Amino acid sequence: MASLSSISSARRQLAAVQDVDIEQTLSRAEVVRQQKESKGQIDPKMEATFLLQDPGAKSERFRILRPHAMGGLGMVSVAEDTELHREVALKEIQGRFSNDIGSRNRFMIEAEITGRLEHPGIVPVYSLGRSSTGHPFYVMRFIRGDSLKDAISSHYSDSAKSASKDVRAQALRKLLRRLVDVCNAIEYAHSRGVLHRDLKPGNIMLGKYGETLVVDWGLAKTVGRKGQHDSDEPTMIPSSGEGSTETRMGTVVGTLAYMSPEQAAGRLDELGPAADVYCLGGTLYCMLTGMAPIEKAPTEDMLKAISSGQVKPVRQLNPAIDPALEAICSKAMSLKPSDRYASSAVLAEELERWLADEPVHAYPEPLVRRLGRSVKRHRSLVASTIAILLVGFVSLLFVNGLVARQNRDLKAANDLAEENRILAEAGQANAEEKLGMARNVTLNLVQIAEKVLSQNDALGNVRESVMDEAFNLFTKIHRESPKDIGVAEQLAKVAPGTMAPPLRASRTPFRSSLGGWGIQ
Repeated sequence: MASLSSISSARRQLAAVQDVDIEQTLSRAEVVRQQKESKGQIDPKMEATFLLQDPGAKSERFRILRPHAMGGLGMVSVAEDTELHREVALKEIQGRFSNDIGSRNRFMIEAEITGRLEHPGIVPVYSLGRSSTGHPFYVMRFIRGDSLKDAISSHYSDSAKSASKDVRAQALRKLLRRLVDVCNAIEYAHSRGVLHRDLKPGNIMLGKYGETLVVDWGLAKTVGRKGQHDSDEPTMIPSSGEGSTETRMGTVVGTLAYMSPEQAAGRLDELGPAADVYCLGGTLYCMLTGMAPIEKAPTEDMLKAISSGQVKPVRQLNPAIDPALEAICSKAMSLKPSDRYASSAVLAEELERWLADEPVHAYPEPLVRRLGRSVKRHRSLVASTIAILLVGFVSLLFVNGLVARQNRDLKAANDLAEENRILAEAGQANAEEKLGMARNVTLNLVQIAEKVLSQNDALGNVRESVMDEAFNLFTKIHRESPKDIGVAEQLAKVAPGTMAPPLRASRTPFRSSLGGWGIQ
């Protein structure tokens, strides 16, 4: 064709057919011919100029700067938009697929679906065109950031594992919020009747400023609306001739590690939003464990594991995960589509409930967990109640301490008083005993003196002195113990006039004084 294109008549006749494939072939052949003439060989990297819309246009708008990524069907490069002076992502079909009608049509459908799905969570398409060699391409926003796959790998790296529990929990919550954004974007696509069919962490881009974008709609398929959707958006019907790219029954397309059982079995008639919900569950599984749901193995083994649901439980791989999150993931990845969440929007709501610390439908909570949630939800009231109880308890302890101290002091005082009383009673008894002995001795001496001295008149003065001293002694004792009857009796015995007659007259003054005391 490169040789034929050099013949102007043949070129005009072929161009007159007005067939897109012939136009692309002639354009590519012309470039090849020019390369041969200039260098004598073909440079496969020379295709670096792209035209907008019209392959015959002279002005060039996009200029390749550097390669960025390579996919199954296309390759992405960073390009410069020479009109708006910005960096964009330019995706073109790989050279090895450029002459395959099916691959080229699939690429164009991808470009059209991506461009018509206008949602903040889906990468916007700026333009569609063909290169100077006739290769189709489309230009998208260039996302500065990493894929969700890279973020998950970073989360489970050795350096991240050494972080504190709170830091890792917060990082996981950020990833889950990203997944909520993805669920909402997919829900929008489902409302337009479009299935992604290849959802996985590698096809989710995370911008540096909170952007979460679903990319690579190369396997997207329009199936009409299935399920209930509140969107007023019209169902998408591609104009790029999808009929020529229909996937045959039994054909497996997508990434096996995240693929739903019905998609892995090639049951295309069963594909619906539930298939993408399964893929979202698989993406959640990777977030929670750091691993894909189905381990890499020979294709037959992976297909068998998918169909039988041989997926290791989340908490078996990561015991730190909340059982409620594990339940959400398990429900999203149920074998039967009817057992999964009704839509990606319902899955998003379930994740939002968990993030808001509310009960989720997939996990019947035990009583202890419900009580703990109630305490967290009414923290201010619980804190106030605890503060009041704590103040009351401290006050009670303080009062009890004071009462106990008062009781101890009172008991000590009572013990001391009792001891003093006992000592006083003992002292009083001892004193009374000694007083009784003293008065008895004194009385006996008086009686002896009275008896002996009364017989001798010469000793009358001595007798009188003894009686006076005895009387004075008993008088003092009686004054100190006026109520002591025994003292009064002794005093009466030694009072003047109670002894022998010779002395009775001389003691008359004392008798009158005793009469004043009431002693007869």
